[in-house]
Amino acid sequence: MEERLNVLREAGLITENIYEKLNNMIVGYKRTYNIELTEDNASMMITHLSQAMMRVERNEKINEPDQGIVEELMSSEHYAKMEEMYKGTCEMLDFEFPPEEKWFVFVHIGKIIITETIT
Repeated sequence: MEERLNVLREAGLITENIYEKLNNMIVGYKRTYNIELTEDNASMMITHLSQAMMRVERNEKINEPDQGIVEELMSSEHYAKMEEMYKGTCEMLDFEFPPEEKWFVFVHIGKIIITETIT
């Protein structure tokens, strides 16, 4: 993941601040959830989080996800864990996502829960 973050930073796609926040989250996932975030399980998550954080910094808005996606996430057997990990992720990042970004973050956290078989 370090290489991905370095590429994003060197290309000017993320700021130094966001780079540091994402590194903190990667360390935090290992410490808090015993999950090593890798290219295999988290490359899309890291890329999306970096883009979402930059959009927030630039005050750019995106459309909210389709209501069907939100309903599917909320009815998932993993919803409570996704919500817990979302809160933990925001704490690790010292960052709060706007509602339209939140559900996309949930999708990535859900993928990690399923991939890592977290209960």
